[in-house]
Amino acid sequence: SNLGLALNTIVDNRIKLIGRATLSLGTVTVSTATATATADIFLTPQAGTVNVGVVSVGSRSNGVSFTINSSNSLDGREIAYIIFEP
Repeated sequence: SNLGLALNTIVDNRIKLIGRATLSLGTVTVSTATATATADIFLTPQAGTVNVGVVSVGSRSNGVSFTINSSNSLDGREIAYIIFEP
């Protein structure tokens, strides 16, 4: 439908980056120019049952990088991320 096509176009234009990063001692820095001050960054932990914690976006250097942190300093999971620009 035209509505579906319009929604897909809106979403596609907002997606700036999709990737994965692996935590080391509960943290990882992702270098990317798409980590702007206004970007929405969504995180999805991948499989893991040992030393898992709650993940969140930590510090952000506008247009340079962002940090993913886990509440467990032993967390070593792979974290999938997607960055949208509003």
